[in-house]
Amino acid sequence: MYNDKPDSGEVNKLFELIKKKPEISSFITTAESNPENIGIILEIIRNDKGNTKFYCDKVIRQISEINPSLVYPYFDDIAQLIHSGNNFIKWGAITVISNLITVDKEKRFEKIRDGYFDLINSDSMITAANVVTNAWKFVQACPEIENDITARMIKVAENTYLHKGNPSPECRNILIGHVIEGFDKYFKVSGNKSMILEFVGSQKNNGRNSTAKKAAAFLKKYGNQ
Repeated sequence: MYNDKPDSGEVNKLFELIKKKPEISSFITTAESNPENIGIILEIIRNDKGNTKFYCDKVIRQISEINPSLVYPYFDDIAQLIHSGNNFIKWGAITVISNLITVDKEKRFEKIRDGYFDLINSDSMITAANVVTNAWKFVQACPEIENDITARMIKVAENTYLHKGNPSPECRNILIGHVIEGFDKYFKVSGNKSMILEFVGSQKNNGRNSTAKKAAAFLKKYGNQ
């Protein structure tokens, strides 16, 4: 966790500015020029009881995409947010962590890898989808963990996801479609091509037409490998 706790006066000052919802690209430029503001923005995300935290979440996500090194010092703080009780904050943190993997020279992700990828087994299809759709970034940055990631992705077909509190095969089928798209992003560098092809082949007759089409397109593209 980053040790420099933001000064309460600075937090309040920035909070009042953010409440006005400044144009986000210009605000991000300002935040990049004043990296200490990132800690303040995270403080707002953790403690805000209203909607300001969602603007802050968007800011952190976009900075992590364009300049992950600025956000990386706060890796541990963001890692805590993947277990947030607020789904929107959780989903944002999942994406931010995936963006930080490219600059993770200290191997901080390894300490949270199980907890991060265990979210694939969440009963929330959206939570699982946020992990699945970002998984390729980890394979590219850390090919040594591809075996683990691929095995977890394949198990999606065995999981139960809920819709309005009830088991939903449709949610699972949607997520399987995301898994196939994810495999497409790293299949060429995968050490588990046969396993992936077997999984995708089993989805040719998936009950969701769009997922079945994704499977067919994948097999047409890679089936001879």
